[in-house]
Amino acid sequence: MISVINPFLRSIRKEDSKGSAWFTISTGLKAFVQMATSLIVIRMVLPEELGIWKSVVLIQAYISILQFGVIEGLNRQYALYRGAGKDDVARERAHLAFTFILFVSLLSGLIVLIIAGVSWSSGSNDKTLIALLLFTLQALAVPLSNYYDTLYRSGQLFSTLGWIQFGESVFLIGSLLLVYFWGWLGMFIRYAIIFPTGLLLRYYFRPHTSRIMINWKILINLSKIGLKVLFSNYLFNLIMVADITLIAAFLGQEQLGIYSIAITVGGAYVFFPTAVNNIVFSRMAYRVGQSNNAASLRRLAFLPELYIAVILLIPTVILWFAMEPLITWALPKYIGGIASAKWMVVAGYIRGLNSSARVFKALNRMKEYIFILIGALVLMYILGWLGIRQAETIESVAKVKLVVIVFLTLSINIASYQMVKPTKS
Repeated sequence: MISVINPFLRSIRKEDSKGSAWFTISTGLKAFVQMATSLIVIRMVLPEELGIWKSVVLIQAYISILQFGVIEGLNRQYALYRGAGKDDVARERAHLAFTFILFVSLLSGLIVLIIAGVSWSSGSNDKTLIALLLFTLQALAVPLSNYYDTLYRSGQLFSTLGWIQFGESVFLIGSLLLVYFWGWLGMFIRYAIIFPTGLLLRYYFRPHTSRIMINWKILINLSKIGLKVLFSNYLFNLIMVADITLIAAFLGQEQLGIYSIAITVGGAYVFFPTAVNNIVFSRMAYRVGQSNNAASLRRLAFLPELYIAVILLIPTVILWFAMEPLITWALPKYIGGIASAKWMVVAGYIRGLNSSARVFKALNRMKEYIFILIGALVLMYILGWLGIRQAETIESVAKVKLVVIVFLTLSINIASYQMVKPTKS
């Protein structure tokens, strides 16, 4: 097995001048800090208070469609043109994308304010209204943060992005004081300013100054290139929040708050695979720009999965067995979420084994990927609704989520292998 992993490790060392190793380390650190601080926050607030924020945050997943594929188009073209040595063209695309995303950011904030107004007129409680108003800050910051992340990743500025993530980790720890002194209000404020803080760091260390530029022809072309990727990302995000949506709709905010243990544990697994996958995709796009050879992506597609599987196996086993005593000892108000959290440990591990999904994007063959995602989304809602109807527990939703993640990961790997396998001469 070591002989199989070594080529990927050598690749990491070879590219270390671009900071990929530090980016991966800082991402792992941020994942750990985020999970640890989230558990501390959970201990300091009531489940129903946490459930209010989790239900409000759902808005982000649904309004992300407003980006219309521009960020995704930039993610492909910025790396592609840089790989072809056309840096001026790449920067022009970045300016156009910035102009559009700035508009999307303002529109997102306006939509959240409208939702808050409707919520107020319908007699929602004060805590929900405060959460919605504070969430406006996150809605404003997320599109622009995604834009700058694209510049860093596609420009292979992983070292800088790694230091930004380190700064975010420091902030996550320091901002716990808000919750300690102000309780649920401090929690709302803390979560609301995490993304704006990250945006300020990304802006300060930005690779170049972005300016307003309008060229509708090129902008529409960016959107067309990225629309399928956006739709696929949108569908994927809907799958990831389907369990939260079902619980919020049918079981209530208190049960959603208890389920937050599962969300936190499952989410902790995302960051390390995501860091590896972002490095992998930028190199895939760069390689396609150089050779346009699908078979050359095979090692980039599947060796990282083996790398992730080996690294995360032991933590997964430890977490599975430690979950019950840890929650019982440290978070007694959330004992009802133990079973769900254990299932999400397994789901998080399996979810990380899909770096081959970047093949669809690198080769611009998104139809197959979208078909798989639609199937998984439909499966999630049908089985999730049936599970709630039969058992009316958050554990039933967690089990369904695991089944869907297994289906999704297997389908992605099988389909992507068919695309990059060597052709018989």
